[in-house]
Amino acid sequence: MLRIQAALELTDDDVRPWLAMCERLLPAARRGFWNANARLLFDLQQVCLDHEQEIYKVDLLRWLRSLGKDSLKHPLPNQRVVMMSKHLRSAALRVPAVQIDAEGRKELSDLLHAAADAAEHLLRKRMEPLVASALTEAGFAPSSVVERVAFRKVTHELLDGVVQRGFLTLGDLRDAVSRNQLKMPDLTDSQEFVSGDPLLRTDRLLASRVDGVYQRGPFYLRWLQRLSSLAYGTHYGRLLTRFLFLPFGLSFLTLMAVEEVAHLVIGYQPTSTTHAAVDSHTTPPSTSEASETQPAASEQPRAEPPDDSDAATDSDEAPTDAAVPPPTADVSLIAAGHVTVRHHLVYSHLNMFWLGCFLFALIHAPAFRGAVVSLLKTTWKVLKVALVEVPLRIVKFPPVEWLLKSFPMKLFRRIVLAPLLATAVFCLVLPYFGVYDRPNRWWSLAILLVSIVVLNSRIGRDTEELTREFLSRTWYRIRTHLLLGLFTLVVDAFQWLMDGLERVLYAVDELLRFRSGESGVALGLKAVFGLAWSIIHGVIRFCVTLLIEPQINPIKHFPVVTVSHKLVLGTLTIPLATVLERFYDRATAYTMTGLILSGIPGVFGFLAWELKENWKLYSANRPPTLRPVRIGHHGESLLRLLCPGFHSGTIPKLFARRRRAARKAHQNLNVNKQARYTEKLHHEAESLRHFVDRELIGLLRESRTFHERSLSVEHVELATNRVAILLLDEAQPDEPVHIEFAEQSGWLIAGVAELGWLADLTDEDRAVFRTALAGLYKLGAVDLVREQIESQFIAPSIPAVAHASDATSLANETASASKTHPYDIASTGLVVWPLGHYEAEVHYVLDETPTTTPRPRSLARAAGL
Repeated sequence: MLRIQAALELTDDDVRPWLAMCERLLPAARRGFWNANARLLFDLQQVCLDHEQEIYKVDLLRWLRSLGKDSLKHPLPNQRVVMMSKHLRSAALRVPAVQIDAEGRKELSDLLHAAADAAEHLLRKRMEPLVASALTEAGFAPSSVVERVAFRKVTHELLDGVVQRGFLTLGDLRDAVSRNQLKMPDLTDSQEFVSGDPLLRTDRLLASRVDGVYQRGPFYLRWLQRLSSLAYGTHYGRLLTRFLFLPFGLSFLTLMAVEEVAHLVIGYQPTSTTHAAVDSHTTPPSTSEASETQPAASEQPRAEPPDDSDAATDSDEAPTDAAVPPPTADVSLIAAGHVTVRHHLVYSHLNMFWLGCFLFALIHAPAFRGAVVSLLKTTWKVLKVALVEVPLRIVKFPPVEWLLKSFPMKLFRRIVLAPLLATAVFCLVLPYFGVYDRPNRWWSLAILLVSIVVLNSRIGRDTEELTREFLSRTWYRIRTHLLLGLFTLVVDAFQWLMDGLERVLYAVDELLRFRSGESGVALGLKAVFGLAWSIIHGVIRFCVTLLIEPQINPIKHFPVVTVSHKLVLGTLTIPLATVLERFYDRATAYTMTGLILSGIPGVFGFLAWELKENWKLYSANRPPTLRPVRIGHHGESLLRLLCPGFHSGTIPKLFARRRRAARKAHQNLNVNKQARYTEKLHHEAESLRHFVDRELIGLLRESRTFHERSLSVEHVELATNRVAILLLDEAQPDEPVHIEFAEQSGWLIAGVAELGWLADLTDEDRAVFRTALAGLYKLGAVDLVREQIESQFIAPSIPAVAHASDATSLANETASASKTHPYDIASTGLVVWPLGHYEAEVHYVLDETPTTTPRPRSLARAAGL
């Protein structure tokens, strides 16, 4: 306990609860092997070691280059506090799995969270000046209020990465700058291009000042940043990028992607087979290529044999190269001396030019873009009316509706239609997809009879109702959340894999660091193994980042990597194999060619993904309006945190899992799985606290009005579809401002539920707060503001009714007491009941921008809406 006391700087009174807690954890730690109790105690032991031992980085290569003048090891002074914070956070995460009673678990959680918060505060206090000074010296000099706020936010977000993972990379630095309002100026001259822009200078400074915590970017990322600065950080580079590379590059990728899809759907159709003389040294195609292309060649008519003069000419010549087909066609060798030319189905230079012109106008001509959007909306509305609304109106036509709800029709649906559909699924659909062979007529009749009996039973009717409800809910999720959810799922999954790889590589780096108290033999071994590992580390990072991950990531693969495969394999296979065949045998040459060319397209996918983020690094490319920011560890917007859906709705999902854990809590009283989800909800609340503190309070502190006020986030309250923020002013601690965000029908609605200390401000000061709050709403992806809605729906006073017992009169009385027309927020938009009469509704379609028209207009006009 003396070691814990020294590490955490505890007094004698503070250390007693730790001593008692360790005594309660030890009995369960002795049972079993490496259980949660033992792991937690091991984390505490590591905290003691981190405090007691000095950590050194062993650099054998630097020592050899200096001929022994530089020290073989140099200290990492910032590593100690980082490792202590990391191990305390790891111990706090193990609390839900610890075998201890409920009271002890709560006490243990309080002790560890207090210690982890203290270590995190010490880490931020020590490293914030180092990171801020490196940014300032590198050239990130904020020149406005917004940039000063963004400067502090970038610094805090970089420290968030240190707290969560224990290290930083150039990618973290680049992402922090690109996602905030702190931007770089344009590239000034060639000297800055060679020496590096502010981002690369920050990379160098952080690598030296927080060595061991910050890992300097590899050479390919640094040179990518240099080259992209010419296109993104200069005036003429941006002109070429926006007006040439972007529209016509997208045109080329789009047509080639459609070309690839067309080939996959209808197959390759060779249009001509030409005779070609082939050199005896030319390597024939592989067996797989021949088997792939031979059927296509066999479908073509055989070419006429050459006449004698041609044969004589061919025999006299000794050509060294095969005849080369037109460059706009794909080529494959069918047999020796024959070349099949595959003409493009979609792509041509002319098509690329016209599509590029269309995309150019779409990007740079607002009037043309508006016309295209209007045309698409009109087309969608016409199709919706023709395919959806007209059939619905026909079905709701009273005679048709009566017929469909009549008893004979119900009997027909239950006894004939539903069993026939079920029989068609089992006898036609499933056999068509090869699940089993198509049954004969007697089996089909038996399936029909069983369907009639089962579907008309009580179980069948309940199953039908549940299936209908499931399909309806599934279709809603597919229609609203699936595509975006799948995209974010793939992005997050591969980001998690790459982060895991980074953690593993960094863990090996930590293992090879020298600690005070270790022997000279350990120093020598770590020096040798560290040099070998640095090479292995670089190779693994290069291969996975540039060659492998873009190939298996579908977001990066299509269409960039797909088109790159098509171009690289079609143009470089034979030339590269010919060159390698001079040094290796034929099999080795073609194997090496396949490996090299299969890896090159991944580089293009990596470049396309990285260049997308690099565009946002420069102040000249800053968007004119505020965009929603990422909140939390998963990088979700506030709306996606609250809105349930496929790979969204983190907060409601955590509440649902905690409820399920509570229902199963009686199965194991010693392990509290609810605490795991409570801990995750606590982390989401902390992320929201940081969001409000850095975006709203940070901006208010820069104003003359609120500069003297001590503002803070007192509490963040989470519910399944709501987030409440209590904003505290220390001068008026009993009157916090209550800001509320709520998800309703897929929309994010915000409002100030309680004014609190805002009620005492002047109109001018309140206007300043309103402006800052509007910026917070924009950054939080807020769709609607309750105060703005209610200001538009002020209802006139309604005379009192004579008979309050009548339901309609009671609704009128309720509406007359309210200041606004009753309204609700549906998935399609706002629904208003004028004057509290719930017989008729007025709809506002929120997808219409910039203004929306109420429907029906006559009712809205009569109600003054």
